[in-house]
Amino acid sequence: MSRPMSRGPGMMVPGTAQRVPGTGMRTAAGQRGMLGTARLRTGMAAGPGNVAAVGVGMQTAVNVSDRPVTQQGMSGMKTAGQGPGRQVQDPSYYIGVLRAKLTEIATEISKLKREINQHQTDSAQYSGLERKYEELLKEVRNLEGTLADYNLAMDKVRMHTDPTEVEAYQKQLAAKNRRDAQEVDQVFLRKQGRDRATREAEEEVERIHRANEQKLNRLEPAKLSQYKALLDRSHQLQARAHEQQEALDQALGRAAEAEAELRERGHNDRYKDLQRRLDRLRRDRQGLLEEQELAAMDPREANKKVLARVKEDNRRAAELDQKARALREEIGRLRRQLGDLSADLTAKEGADSAKTKYERLSQRDQEMTQFIAKFDETKAQIVGGIQNTQDTIVGLLEHISRGLGAESNMPSADKLDEMKDEARFKEKQLETSQMTMARLRQEKEKRLQEMEKINTLDDKIAEELRGLNDQMGSMRREMGAFEDLDGLRAQAEKTKKYLHEMMEKYQTRQDNVKQQVAQLSAQYEQVKNDLSNNKTHETLEALEKKIAAQANSIFSLQEYIETKGRETDFESLKDDCLRITESLNQITIKMEQNAESGAKYSASGY
Repeated sequence: MSRPMSRGPGMMVPGTAQRVPGTGMRTAAGQRGMLGTARLRTGMAAGPGNVAAVGVGMQTAVNVSDRPVTQQGMSGMKTAGQGPGRQVQDPSYYIGVLRAKLTEIATEISKLKREINQHQTDSAQYSGLERKYEELLKEVRNLEGTLADYNLAMDKVRMHTDPTEVEAYQKQLAAKNRRDAQEVDQVFLRKQGRDRATREAEEEVERIHRANEQKLNRLEPAKLSQYKALLDRSHQLQARAHEQQEALDQALGRAAEAEAELRERGHNDRYKDLQRRLDRLRRDRQGLLEEQELAAMDPREANKKVLARVKEDNRRAAELDQKARALREEIGRLRRQLGDLSADLTAKEGADSAKTKYERLSQRDQEMTQFIAKFDETKAQIVGGIQNTQDTIVGLLEHISRGLGAESNMPSADKLDEMKDEARFKEKQLETSQMTMARLRQEKEKRLQEMEKINTLDDKIAEELRGLNDQMGSMRREMGAFEDLDGLRAQAEKTKKYLHEMMEKYQTRQDNVKQQVAQLSAQYEQVKNDLSNNKTHETLEALEKKIAAQANSIFSLQEYIETKGRETDFESLKDDCLRITESLNQITIKMEQNAESGAKYSASGY
């Protein structure tokens, strides 16, 4: 037995049967004459043997061309969605899902194990490679030192250095190393002495502390407990002060970093760049203003001004060319002078190469003579320094003795603690009083502001009441005017009549203006034709074209001059020739020096 159709096409609500079906409505499978594969809808599909009666709305002919463009009207009909999928999810379904998840987990675990093994292997290899790298690095450093020695020896051989000079240099380095070693030993001994003095001072401080502890142990229990409590509090305050100092140092460091970052951001460079852009834009603006002035001027005056500008530009170009020529001549003169000086210096160096050893020996002789001459003065300075050091030590010992003598006159520990407690208590009272004063001042300011608001509140309320009364009066008057309907109709008719009259008046004015515009257009065309036939106008146009041609010619000539100037610029070629000549001279001088040194070396018997 089939279910009765409660919402079939023949059961529509009255008044809805005449509507055209919407574009979003999809025809069920049963209405297309085939069995639907999707879920059955209640009352929409007609099975065999129970076809329902069709209403008037469904039998109405629909014209497709009059179909509204909504939803599927632009993109076409949408196909029906897929089925709901698996309807019954039995235990076998969940077992399959669980097996798939277990397979994924096992795969991921094996992948992680492989990665762990690879990481362990890489770590072991890395440690071995690191040790090998350190060994090779040490070997490379040793070889670099040996190579440096070989290079130094090769340089000495290449420069034909006398072996006696090398031996003397070696002895000098050995003596310097011995002096450095002695200085290091002295510094080490001084460090040991300072460490010994520091340990003795620490032992003395420890002894004083033990004596103080013994004195404290002889105190009464109440005072001893009070002292320990104060000592713990002092330690806590010191730790807190240390933490606050570290926080302050960190804040100062962050502030310094922020300032450095602010300085590195390059605001000055950006300012200079913007200033240059502003100057360029100002120049462009000045040029545009001048062009605008030329466009607004009389053609003759504009022609004169353009010619004057061209003459000024030509004059400036000539001046710049003259300055450039003078600078080129000056540069050439200075380069020739530099070449002469270089040649003289090279010749002097070649002539003085034979006197180098003698000058070195004479310099050493002078140094030794000066040392012997100033020996007494140097000795007196050293003795004076020793005496000053001794006086300083005596003064320090006297200061220490005075400090030890003053220690006996110092107040006792209890008195000092009482004074410190009293000072801290008074500081806290002062801070509390200052905080109370600041809070009271803030409260006073708040109360004064509230009192000012209260004083002005009455005036504001009175003003608002007056405004509301005025508004109510105006509303009542308007309401009275709206009650007179006949008067409103008469006023509306009067306004309508006035607007019609104004519209006719403006229409007449519009026609008159159109006639005037037509007359002025005809006059403009007549003047334009007269101007085109005027000889003066033709002459001005010809002159403008001639000016443009002259400007093009000037530009072409300037380009030609610049091109020829670049082609005839011989400075770079001259510089190359001078540089090559100088290098050849240097090579020749070195060859001569090497030949002379080789001859001397052969003559000496080595």
